[in-house]
Amino acid sequence: MSETVADDWSPADDPYAIAVSEAQWWQRTAALAVWRIRAGDDDNGDPFFDSRQIDARQLCIALRQLLMAEKLEQIALADLGIDPAAGRALEQARERFEAALPGIKHMRDGLTHFEDWSRGKGIGPQRERIKAGETPRDVARHFWSFAYDSRADTVTMGPYRIDVGAVEEAAGELALAIYLAAHEVDKRNTARLRDTEPFPTSS
Repeated sequence: MSETVADDWSPADDPYAIAVSEAQWWQRTAALAVWRIRAGDDDNGDPFFDSRQIDARQLCIALRQLLMAEKLEQIALADLGIDPAAGRALEQARERFEAALPGIKHMRDGLTHFEDWSRGKGIGPQRERIKAGETPRDVARHFWSFAYDSRADTVTMGPYRIDVGAVEEAAGELALAIYLAAHEVDKRNTARLRDTEPFPTSS
Protein backbone atom coordinates (compact mmCIF):
# COMPACT_ATOMS: atom_id res chain seq x y z
CA MET A 1 0.00 0.00 0.00
CA SER A 2 1.40 3.38 -0.96
CA GLU A 3 1.90 6.01 1.70
CA THR A 4 -0.52 8.92 1.84
CA VAL A 5 0.34 12.44 2.89
CA ALA A 6 -1.29 11.76 6.26
CA ASP A 7 0.77 8.59 6.74
CA ASP A 8 3.97 10.52 6.06
CA TRP A 9 3.28 13.34 8.52
CA SER A 10 5.46 13.72 11.62
CA PRO A 11 5.19 16.13 14.55
CA ALA A 12 8.84 16.93 13.85
CA ASP A 13 7.64 18.69 10.68
CA ASP A 14 5.78 21.40 12.62
CA PRO A 15 7.04 21.73 16.20
CA TYR A 16 5.79 25.32 16.35
CA ALA A 17 2.23 24.01 15.91
CA ILE A 18 2.79 21.19 18.40
CA ALA A 19 3.77 23.80 20.98
CA VAL A 20 0.45 25.59 20.45
CA SER A 21 -1.53 22.37 20.76
CA GLU A 22 0.26 21.28 23.92
CA ALA A 23 -0.09 24.75 25.45
CA GLN A 24 -3.83 24.69 24.89
CA TRP A 25 -4.22 21.21 26.35
CA TRP A 26 -2.19 22.05 29.46
CA GLN A 27 -3.92 25.40 29.92
CA ARG A 28 -7.25 23.60 29.98
CA THR A 29 -5.86 20.93 32.29
CA ALA A 30 -4.84 23.67 34.72
CA ALA A 31 -8.26 25.31 34.46
CA LEU A 32 -9.95 21.96 35.16
CA ALA A 33 -7.74 21.40 38.20
CA VAL A 34 -8.65 24.86 39.53
CA TRP A 35 -12.35 24.14 39.02
CA ARG A 36 -12.08 20.81 40.83
CA ILE A 37 -10.13 22.34 43.70
CA ARG A 38 -12.69 25.10 44.09
CA ALA A 39 -15.57 22.61 43.90
CA GLY A 40 -14.38 20.98 47.11
CA ASP A 41 -13.58 17.44 48.10
CA ASP A 42 -15.70 14.67 46.69
CA ASP A 43 -16.91 11.68 48.64
CA ASN A 44 -14.35 9.20 47.37
CA GLY A 45 -14.73 6.87 50.33
CA ASP A 46 -11.14 7.39 51.43
CA PRO A 47 -10.79 9.65 54.49
CA PHE A 48 -7.02 9.93 54.07
CA PHE A 49 -6.95 11.44 50.57
CA ASP A 50 -8.66 14.77 49.94
CA SER A 51 -9.24 15.08 46.20
CA ARG A 52 -8.22 18.75 46.31
CA GLN A 53 -4.72 17.69 47.31
CA ILE A 54 -4.60 15.34 44.32
CA ASP A 55 -5.84 18.06 41.97
CA ALA A 56 -3.28 20.51 43.37
CA ARG A 57 -0.54 18.11 42.32
CA GLN A 58 -1.98 17.84 38.82
CA LEU A 59 -2.24 21.62 38.68
CA CYS A 60 1.48 22.05 39.32
CA ILE A 61 2.37 19.54 36.63
CA ALA A 62 0.05 21.21 34.10
CA LEU A 63 1.54 24.63 34.77
CA ARG A 64 5.08 23.33 34.34
CA GLN A 65 4.10 21.74 31.05
CA LEU A 66 3.00 25.15 29.80
CA LEU A 67 6.57 26.28 30.33
CA MET A 68 7.75 23.32 28.27
CA ALA A 69 5.41 24.36 25.46
CA GLU A 70 6.96 27.83 25.56
CA LYS A 71 10.41 26.26 25.38
CA LEU A 72 9.44 24.21 22.33
CA GLU A 73 7.97 27.30 20.64
CA GLN A 74 11.21 29.19 21.21
CA ILE A 75 13.24 26.35 19.70
CA ALA A 76 10.94 26.21 16.68
CA LEU A 77 11.08 29.98 16.13
CA ALA A 78 14.86 29.95 16.23
CA ASP A 79 15.13 26.95 13.88
CA LEU A 80 12.81 28.62 11.38
CA GLY A 81 14.63 31.94 11.49
CA ILE A 82 11.60 33.93 12.63
CA ASP A 83 12.15 37.57 13.60
CA PRO A 84 13.74 37.52 17.09
CA ALA A 85 11.13 40.03 18.24
CA ALA A 86 8.60 37.20 18.35
CA GLY A 87 10.84 35.20 20.66
CA ARG A 88 11.45 38.19 22.90
CA ALA A 89 7.71 38.85 23.22
CA LEU A 90 7.19 35.21 24.15
CA GLU A 91 10.02 35.34 26.66
CA GLN A 92 8.40 38.36 28.32
CA ALA A 93 5.13 36.44 28.57
CA ARG A 94 6.97 33.55 30.21
CA GLU A 95 8.59 35.91 32.69
CA ARG A 96 5.16 37.32 33.64
CA PHE A 97 3.87 33.76 34.07
CA GLU A 98 6.76 32.85 36.35
CA ALA A 99 6.34 36.07 38.36
CA ALA A 100 2.63 35.30 38.87
CA LEU A 101 3.35 31.69 39.87
CA PRO A 102 6.76 31.83 41.56
CA GLY A 103 8.59 28.56 42.03
CA ILE A 104 6.23 26.48 39.90
CA LYS A 105 9.13 24.81 38.09
CA HIS A 106 10.70 23.70 41.37
CA MET A 107 7.36 22.57 42.80
CA ARG A 108 6.79 20.32 39.83
CA ASP A 109 10.37 19.03 39.97
CA GLY A 110 9.94 18.17 43.64
CA LEU A 111 6.74 16.26 42.87
CA THR A 112 7.99 14.31 39.89
CA HIS A 113 11.49 13.67 41.25
CA PHE A 114 10.54 12.86 44.82
CA GLU A 115 13.05 10.02 44.73
CA ASP A 116 15.77 12.71 44.78
CA TRP A 117 14.11 15.62 46.55
CA SER A 118 13.07 13.52 49.56
CA ARG A 119 16.77 12.78 50.13
CA GLY A 120 18.05 16.30 49.49
CA LYS A 121 19.58 15.10 46.23
CA GLY A 122 17.55 17.21 43.80
CA ILE A 123 19.12 19.51 41.25
CA GLY A 124 18.63 23.28 41.15
CA PRO A 125 17.89 24.88 44.53
CA GLN A 126 18.60 21.73 46.55
CA ARG A 127 22.01 21.31 44.94
CA GLU A 128 22.83 24.96 45.61
CA ARG A 129 22.11 24.56 49.33
CA ILE A 130 24.23 21.41 49.48
CA LYS A 131 27.09 23.35 47.88
CA ALA A 132 26.61 26.03 50.53
CA GLY A 133 27.32 23.44 53.22
CA GLU A 134 23.91 22.20 54.39
CA THR A 135 23.27 18.52 55.02
CA PRO A 136 21.03 16.57 52.59
CA ARG A 137 18.67 15.80 55.48
CA ASP A 138 18.14 19.49 56.28
CA VAL A 139 17.81 20.38 52.61
CA ALA A 140 15.19 17.68 52.07
CA ARG A 141 13.16 18.96 55.03
CA HIS A 142 13.32 22.57 53.79
CA PHE A 143 11.85 21.71 50.38
CA TRP A 144 9.21 19.20 51.48
CA SER A 145 5.56 19.35 52.67
CA PHE A 146 3.27 19.81 49.64
CA ALA A 147 -0.26 21.01 50.39
CA TYR A 148 -3.27 22.95 49.18
CA ASP A 149 -4.59 25.38 51.82
CA SER A 150 -8.30 25.97 51.25
CA ARG A 151 -8.39 28.96 53.60
CA ALA A 152 -5.64 30.84 51.77
CA ASP A 153 -6.43 29.23 48.39
CA THR A 154 -2.75 28.54 47.88
CA VAL A 155 -0.58 25.58 46.98
CA THR A 156 2.75 25.30 48.75
CA MET A 157 5.78 23.07 48.62
CA GLY A 158 8.61 23.89 50.98
CA PRO A 159 9.48 27.58 50.46
CA TYR A 160 7.36 27.94 47.31
CA ARG A 161 3.76 29.10 47.14
CA ILE A 162 1.35 29.87 44.31
CA ASP A 163 -2.02 31.58 44.52
CA VAL A 164 -4.69 29.43 42.87
CA GLY A 165 -6.58 32.60 42.04
CA ALA A 166 -3.71 33.71 39.76
CA VAL A 167 -3.56 30.49 37.77
CA GLU A 168 -6.18 30.93 35.07
CA GLU A 169 -5.12 34.41 33.99
CA ALA A 170 -1.41 33.54 33.98
CA ALA A 171 -1.93 30.26 32.10
CA GLY A 172 -4.28 31.87 29.62
CA GLU A 173 -1.87 34.68 28.87
CA LEU A 174 1.07 32.34 28.28
CA ALA A 175 -0.97 30.00 26.07
CA LEU A 176 -2.13 33.00 24.01
CA ALA A 177 1.44 34.27 23.71
CA ILE A 178 2.55 30.87 22.38
CA TYR A 179 -0.27 30.98 19.82
CA LEU A 180 0.64 34.50 18.72
CA ALA A 181 4.30 33.54 18.37
CA ALA A 182 3.34 30.58 16.19
CA HIS A 183 1.16 32.90 14.10
CA GLU A 184 4.35 34.70 13.09
CA VAL A 185 5.41 31.50 11.34
CA ASP A 186 2.12 31.34 9.46
CA LYS A 187 2.46 34.99 8.44
CA ARG A 188 5.98 34.39 7.15
CA ASN A 189 4.89 31.31 5.21
CA THR A 190 1.95 33.18 3.67
CA ALA A 191 4.21 36.05 2.61
CA ARG A 192 6.64 33.64 0.96
CA LEU A 193 3.81 31.90 -0.85
CA ARG A 194 2.56 35.20 -2.24
CA ASP A 195 6.05 36.06 -3.41
CA THR A 196 6.33 32.83 -5.40
CA GLU A 197 2.86 32.84 -6.94
CA PRO A 198 2.58 34.35 -10.44
CA PHE A 199 0.51 37.49 -10.77
CA PRO A 200 -2.94 36.81 -12.26
CA THR A 201 -3.29 37.86 -15.86
CA SER A 202 -6.42 39.20 -17.44
CA SER A 203 -7.90 37.25 -20.30
